[in-house]
Amino acid sequence: MKNRMRAGAAGVTMLLASATPSSATTYQFAIDVPATLGAADYVPGDVVRSAEGLYGLELPLGPVGALAALGRRADGRWLLVPAQPVSLSSGTADPRDVLLLDGASVSKLVDGQAAGIPEGVGLDAVFPDPAGDLVVSFDTPVELEGVAYAPSDLALWSAGHFTPYWSAGAAGVPAGSDVTGAALSNDGTLLLTFDVPTALSGLDSMPGTVVAFEQGTTFAPFVVDPLWPVSAHLTGFTIAPVGAGEVPDGGPSEPPLTVNPAGGGDITLSWAASCAPTDLDYEVYEGTIGSYYSHTPRSCSTGGATTLTLTPAGASRYYLVVPRNLQREGSYGTDSAGVARPASPSACLIQQVAPCP
Repeated sequence: MKNRMRAGAAGVTMLLASATPSSATTYQFAIDVPATLGAADYVPGDVVRSAEGLYGLELPLGPVGALAALGRRADGRWLLVPAQPVSLSSGTADPRDVLLLDGASVSKLVDGQAAGIPEGVGLDAVFPDPAGDLVVSFDTPVELEGVAYAPSDLALWSAGHFTPYWSAGAAGVPAGSDVTGAALSNDGTLLLTFDVPTALSGLDSMPGTVVAFEQGTTFAPFVVDPLWPVSAHLTGFTIAPVGAGEVPDGGPSEPPLTVNPAGGGDITLSWAASCAPTDLDYEVYEGTIGSYYSHTPRSCSTGGATTLTLTPAGASRYYLVVPRNLQREGSYGTDSAGVARPASPSACLIQQVAPCP
């Protein structure tokens, strides 16, 4: 199968051997049966948060109930697959469908029947890829558009078609295991959880464990809770995004943003790299001098480049460069009084500023 996944270039740097994940691995998840986690009881209709070894309720899902799959988009909206048919204001949804939770409103994002998923086949993992398309797994073997998918394979849903995304067999996953949750880490590494104890790269992945497919070649533990109840399985999880950093405002070691003529009325912006090594790209905002909070996006991506040539939208313009990762944008810098500049009302991504190392 052709693999469209971008394996993380840096791999996963955290190997958790206890129930104390660091703040960088805060994650949310759903479970298939009632379970006691920490000092509290949770049910399949809950989205639970784990942060620094502490469990808490992230979101009750009373209108949807138990989940077969859980994910989250970069804009913060939840992706849900119901474990049983449920009634919505727009009609009925079943385990073939992907629902979108926007605040208190639930709508159908993908109609599984219309997408060609046969009756009796459900989805049991869902997450967005960096382009915003959906990646899913199926709870039973299925053939779609001439391609056979095993329960641990991942398929990409894009432009109305399913195509192979990740082959479990090629990665060494035993045939008897089923992926019941998948996501991308903040550096783009594929993360997985399985329905049964699964031998992977010389280790046993147990229920409640999340493993990383590091460098696209080997598996390693990503989140392990040794006190996890053996009767409970993850039916989906999502990694909370980390924030992005900032580009230099100037100083003895790093140059600030510079602007130079490029000919024909164009200008070239140049800047130094973000302080956060996880920032892979940059956004450029333009505003009007004299109206210093008027900046709006000129480019939501430079492809990772630290230069951009453009034609100013008018006279008396100012520019801000904001670093970004896959899910969040960082700082717009500070003004002359040292106060953080506000995010644009039409920002490319949700802002979450991470401190510089």
